[in-house]
Amino acid sequence: MKNFEMILCCVDFSSPSEHALELAADLARRHVCPLTVAHVYEPPAVLSGEAALAAHAELFEQAEREAERELERCRLRAQQLVDSPVRAEMLRGGPAQTLVAWAREHSCDVIVVATQGRTGLGRLLLGSVAEKVVRTAPCSVLVARARAASGDD
Repeated sequence: MKNFEMILCCVDFSSPSEHALELAADLARRHVCPLTVAHVYEPPAVLSGEAALAAHAELFEQAEREAERELERCRLRAQQLVDSPVRAEMLRGGPAQTLVAWAREHSCDVIVVATQGRTGLGRLLLGSVAEKVVRTAPCSVLVARARAASGDD
């Protein structure tokens, strides 16, 4: 089995991504390698015009601060599971392409990402970040399925 030297775990703060975090931490502990927990913040689309932007700026900043708090919570949880330092990265942009670019730039050996397990119309409308990461990643990808008992499908 290949010995991993860099693991990237993508989190969106959902129940399935908590499972992915546990899997990534277990891999990092077993391979004694660095783990980075990343969240991609994609600012919501806004109405055009300066007045609309100003009105929404505070809400966007608040949402980003909340995401940063959640990311830190995930980092601390992973660090507890790995029992060594874990890095956190708040990234910005489209989730799949941003994660793949970061993994490529940092020579990741594996990306751990969760899937919501959507099918049919839900998958068609929302797309699948996990699927896009699998198709375009420069390294192996471990897709963590939602736990059956969670009911998050």
